[in-house]
Amino acid sequence: DVCYHSYKLDPKYKCTLTNDKTRISKADVVIFRGRRLDKIPLPFDLRRVDQSWVFYEFEPPYKVWEKTNLTKYNGVFNLTFTHSFNADMAYTAYLSKQCVRNNARFNKYKSVDYTVNKTRRGAQIAWMVSICKTQSQREYFVKVLQKHIPVDIYGACGELKCGSNNLSTWKTDNCDERLFSNRNSYRFYLAFENSLCEDYISEKLWRTMKMNIIPIVMGSVDYSTLLPRDTYINARDFETPEKLAVFLKKLIKDKKAYNGYVQRKSALDCHATMPYMPKQCFLCKR
Repeated sequence: DVCYHSYKLDPKYKCTLTNDKTRISKADVVIFRGRRLDKIPLPFDLRRVDQSWVFYEFEPPYKVWEKTNLTKYNGVFNLTFTHSFNADMAYTAYLSKQCVRNNARFNKYKSVDYTVNKTRRGAQIAWMVSICKTQSQREYFVKVLQKHIPVDIYGACGELKCGSNNLSTWKTDNCDERLFSNRNSYRFYLAFENSLCEDYISEKLWRTMKMNIIPIVMGSVDYSTLLPRDTYINARDFETPEKLAVFLKKLIKDKKAYNGYVQRKSALDCHATMPYMPKQCFLCKR
């Protein structure tokens, strides 16, 4: 079993996972995806008294509520398994990382000029995005920001493409190399979450860590618990998009200040505060 062999799950956790719905009545635990609750009838007739039902969902709350009216499920589930620390089982893979400064590495990078490859004209900020209407209203923030400083938008919500098509993913078309690791590189990347929900963060910040750029973040987590404040820019620290634009324009002109951000970010050691384990294996530990 992959949980025991690949992810070293302790054998004391006896767990068999199956998608075979004919075994519901025999299962100790049944897991239900939150967003899909309204699409299937719940098998109340097969539920044993000693059987636990788990509400499982890792999308932010607004994405669940737009699909399902959860009020009618009050009292149905024994346990919750979500991204929130308030859940009975909190699976917080993107929050379970911490970056600290490595002084030896900083001494190595402190004299590097990261503006050498920033020779592009026009927009110095890139945003790759596929969801155009969001709970966080990041799209409106960017629309106002663009009135004061150019932003290049890639993907379904913009006119630019990274690789083979407008829906190209970050990985499949090597967008990090195309956009951030050549002589026409951007200086900033917008790592804006689609939801401003407590404890919710996706991969957006982390995928910028190995690139010589400054991430601009927007979310409802305390980013300073993940990495030092002087290695990223938090859009929510600014009263308006215009004030953020003013700050970014100053950084673009100030080579020393810009390099400082990237030098400090390049000197970070990032580690997981808990070993990675697939969700289904994590559930077995309960």
